[in-house]
Amino acid sequence: LETVVATIQKRFGYPFVHLYSVHPGRRLIFYWAGSGSRSGILREQQIQISLDDPAGIIPWVARTGKPLLANDVRKEPLYRSSALPPFDIGSEVALPLSYGGETQAILDLQSTEYNAFDEKDISILEALTASIAIALRNASLYRSEQWRRQVADSFRDVANLLNANIGLDELLNSILSELEKNLPCEASAIWLYEEDPQNPNSNNRLRLAYAHGFTLEHMRHVLEENPLASQALEATLTSSEPTIRRSTDPLGPLGAALDYKPEYSSIAAPLMAGKQPLGVLTLGHPTYGRYGSEARAMTATFASYASSAIQNARLFADAQEQAWVSTVLLQVSEACQALDSVADLLDTMTRLTPLLVGIKNCAIFLFDANRQAFELKSLYGIEGLDKDNLLFYESEAPGFQQLRNSQAPVIITDAKRELLLSEAALSGDNGTLVLIPLMTRQEIIGAMLVGHQNDDLPGFRQFFDQQTLAILQGIAHQTAVAVENIQLLEARQEEAYVTAVLLQVAQAVVSQNNLTDILDTIGHLMPILVGIDACITFLW
Repeated sequence: LETVVATIQKRFGYPFVHLYSVHPGRRLIFYWAGSGSRSGILREQQIQISLDDPAGIIPWVARTGKPLLANDVRKEPLYRSSALPPFDIGSEVALPLSYGGETQAILDLQSTEYNAFDEKDISILEALTASIAIALRNASLYRSEQWRRQVADSFRDVANLLNANIGLDELLNSILSELEKNLPCEASAIWLYEEDPQNPNSNNRLRLAYAHGFTLEHMRHVLEENPLASQALEATLTSSEPTIRRSTDPLGPLGAALDYKPEYSSIAAPLMAGKQPLGVLTLGHPTYGRYGSEARAMTATFASYASSAIQNARLFADAQEQAWVSTVLLQVSEACQALDSVADLLDTMTRLTPLLVGIKNCAIFLFDANRQAFELKSLYGIEGLDKDNLLFYESEAPGFQQLRNSQAPVIITDAKRELLLSEAALSGDNGTLVLIPLMTRQEIIGAMLVGHQNDDLPGFRQFFDQQTLAILQGIAHQTAVAVENIQLLEARQEEAYVTAVLLQVAQAVVSQNNLTDILDTIGHLMPILVGIDACITFLW
């Protein structure tokens, strides 16, 4: 194209020769190539003209498909002077480059002289533009064929990755890279749908997982300042096909994060597994009208690939988690059967429980009926806390009082106020602290405190849901039963020991008939059998 305009300028002697491309779908006209003193500035500023602009010779020719000659621009009502030098334009002629009734480009020639063009020039230029239009059409077809082949190769590469043994992060990042290779895109992202069980009515159910063109931290900061930016993505979840942003739509997250102008382009495709929403795939470009029907179809295809990958990864992760949970519960059961000391049992439970996904810390308390207080017996993952002789009274720690009254798990929102345990507080707002009762025969014998923290990293995030709570309640119940069994065993051993002591004393009394000898024997046996330091017997 640069060669074409340079040749026209050289052969015909026109000082200013410019070529503009017409994009009916985007309703825009772009500067393409040119020669003359103004061409360099037009290229640097990436000049674009609205196809619907009522003023201007070039938009009129693009809309009508007819040439327009103005040998005296002062008398042409459509003429609009340029803001770029030279400012003394006298004549202008614009001709459409059309093929099959569709205007592909505009050839615009200008001169500082008046009456610089005549009908003979118009005839020659029309013949020339017809040849250029055919060449442009052929080049466009060739470029489209190359692009479609590149798109087909991208589809094949991504399909092969679905069957390859690669991680989800690598696969989804490859999908974003292939989209950027085939579509105009300066930023792209994948948002994962996560419904918080503790906040089912939340409007913020999409979390940024993968991004190109900006960082996750920057987007989090932007959404904190402008939470309304993600509402457009929420609407995409209910759409059956990708949504192309209109210039009148509010700024979305990509536009807000990259400071795009209001007329920027963006497309958002829902990620679905059947009727179940998985997330949203988004692309963005700072200029207007960059996405059309072909971009919608291509984005939908890549979105289906991403949906399959996410769903397969989640199913695999769920299977692994179930297997791991079964392993942990089996270890808990074996520990409950093998250990015969309450202290060893509780230490084992506090070490095993954090093996579950998301569990960061654990502590176990036993209820002392004599002192009417909960005593900390074992802990894991809680720094700066000494468990020796640490008592918690219900009157001082309302969390324990609520546990005793409800006999059900209690969600702790303020560890310092509700439990007098500031050391157990979780950092950030993505953690859950829950107090679970240890119960046997409808009686609370203790409590288990568990801290669950969401990682909030790219990929999947495990919320504290009913399934996690049910598993923890199962561990708490097994622990309570094991503690009671050990206590009953210790009580039975103590009763057997008392019986043996009384039997030995009775044998000593029966075997002797002297009172002094009997009392001396009892006095010597007492320190051995009961563990006292001294024994004195007084007779009345």
